Amino acid sequence: IITKDGEERWWNLTGKYFEFEGRPATLGIGIDITDEKESREALMESVEKYRLVSENMPCVVYSALPDEHSTNLFISGRIEELTGYAADEFFEDSDLWARWVHPDDRERVWEEIAEHRRRKSELDLEYRIITRDGAERWISDKAKPVMDEKGRITSINGFMQDITGRKMAEEAIDQRDAFYSSIMEKSSDALMVLDSEGFIVYLNPSIESIL
Repeated sequence: IITKDGEERWWNLTGKYFEFEGRPATLGIGIDITDEKESREALMESVEKYRLVSENMPCVVYSALPDEHSTNLFISGRIEELTGYAADEFFEDSDLWARWVHPDDRERVWEEIAEHRRRKSELDLEYRIITRDGAERWISDKAKPVMDEKGRITSINGFMQDITGRKMAEEAIDQRDAFYSSIMEKSSDALMVLDSEGFIVYLNPSIESIL
């Protein structure tokens, strides 16, 4: 609409036909949605710029709304390489993201996301997902809230990386350390570990029986 002073505004008008005292009538409700339209247009322009940059990045880049479904505004094509699901499937099924988070990690993930939004802080999460073919993978999910001039979160922009290889290496190291620790704990010989200055940092239980 054009206001009296020449300003252009967006107007949402809804109406319903009914009869009033035997005569046809229409009840209309008009709402000024200019701010909403401008915010949405600015957001979509930002998302388009995001898309052009992100398609060449070696990770999954995404932008989502801060709603209960984390509704996707944009998700880069590499999501299929990571999960087996095409980007379009995440737009068609708003609950897909929640479902491919590993069942054992879902509660923790949602609690941390809720806290991140409440505090309007950066998100830094590591959790497991289940791919389309049933494989289990670890991902790193880092995100940052985008806020308007009133301090309200308008979107969440972030990226995901496959860290399965790193997690497997860490697990192997932990298993190795546990193995050597078990040997030292059960050994009948007195075993000790000294640091570079000669201070004792570990003694196994056999020390007591020997000394």
